[in-house]
Amino acid sequence: MDPSNASTYDARYLDYARRLKAAVEKWVKEMAPLRGMKVVTYHKSWPYFARRFGLVVVENVEPRPGIPPSAAHTSRVIQEIKAQKVKVLVMEPYFSRDVPDAIARETGVKVVVMSPSTGGLPGVDSYIAMFDKNIQLLLQAAR
Repeated sequence: MDPSNASTYDARYLDYARRLKAAVEKWVKEMAPLRGMKVVTYHKSWPYFARRFGLVVVENVEPRPGIPPSAAHTSRVIQEIKAQKVKVLVMEPYFSRDVPDAIARETGVKVVVMSPSTGGLPGVDSYIAMFDKNIQLLLQAAR
C-alpha cells in the first residue's frame, strides 16, 4: 500500500520483533519459579497466559462466562482454594471485586488485578508493557 516507505516498515518490524523476542525470554525466566502454581481466575480469559507460563487454573469465580457466581458456587471455589492451597486469584479490572475480596477474606488468597489488554491498567500502553505489568503483579503476589 505504501511501497516508498517499505524499508521503514521493515526496519520497524525487525526492531519490534527483536524487542519482543528479548521480552519473551525475560518473561519466561521471571515466571519460571511460578511454573505449576495453582491459581483461580475470575473469568475464563487467561488460558493462553496460564499455558504459556505453566500456571494451573483450578477454578473460575464465574461458573460460566457472564454468569455471576451463586453463593453455592462461591462456596465451592473457597473449598477448592483451601484444598489445593491456592495463593492467587486473578481478575480483570472491569469486574466487581466484591466476590473476589470476600473469597480472599475467607481463604487468604491474594487478589491480583491484571490487564487483559493494552490500556487496561495505568501504564499499560503497549503489548510488552502489559506483560511486564502482569508478570510483576503475579510475582509480587506469589511471594
